[in-house]
Amino acid sequence: MISLVLLALTDAAEDRPAARLASALAARYGAELDVLAVVGDGRSPVRREDEVRGLLAELLPSGVAPRVRALRGDPRDEFSRALGETRPDVLVIGRTAGANGASRADDTTTGPAEANQLVAANLPCVVLVVPPPGADDRPGGPFERILCAVDLSGEPEDDPVSAGAALDFSARFTAREGAELTVLHVARPEEDAQRPAGAVAERLNALCQGLPGAGRFALVAACGDPADGILTNAEARKAELIILAPGAHPHAEGVCARVLRGASVPVLLAGPAALAAAGFDLR
Repeated sequence: MISLVLLALTDAAEDRPAARLASALAARYGAELDVLAVVGDGRSPVRREDEVRGLLAELLPSGVAPRVRALRGDPRDEFSRALGETRPDVLVIGRTAGANGASRADDTTTGPAEANQLVAANLPCVVLVVPPPGADDRPGGPFERILCAVDLSGEPEDDPVSAGAALDFSARFTAREGAELTVLHVARPEEDAQRPAGAVAERLNALCQGLPGAGRFALVAACGDPADGILTNAEARKAELIILAPGAHPHAEGVCARVLRGASVPVLLAGPAALAAAGFDLR
């Protein structure tokens, strides 16, 4: 499922949280690890490469040999070039602390938080956004509790990205991690008023049929603001990873951006191009 991990580092985000998770994923899946650190003017790429190698030596098991490069340039351009050249299965990026301690996606990496999920929607790999260290800082896995948020606000034939594809990916990743999976849909109040009671729960159950471990999924249908509902349920269920499918609906982009800003755990963005590249059916 994961054969190549690309860790993207900049001067703006702390290295250790993203490096630790990327290293753990590579070791757990027997995957190769590529690391690209892009520096700004005034920093030495050679010294930066030495710093990164020293950090990875602390984090990686013996015998794992990452490919490390450091260069000066524009992070967006260099990371885009690296994605095209290496074609990773997972891109791991850090998130910086914003004003008043709030977190945001590293805007030197993939654009502001509001654009981060749009970029992820068009990348042929999943994007793992790692928060800065905090009081609840955790090791790099395996994950024990995963929450997958799906958007069922439209009819199945209207979905640009099939909720089933996102669930299929989440189920297989969860099974590989040996984790518990919660599948969540948060309906807006106006949507909830238009649907018969139990209709969303029935659709969630139908979408999960046949997936690995489906009988053990916790299926949750809630009502309220979607971003708030995702964050609240993730906290209540002690989720260690949140999976979102950016690009699923026009309003999904704002939801993803708010979840990215507010989440205290890593967020995995599985956009349509990533799901298609991984062989999941988007119909």
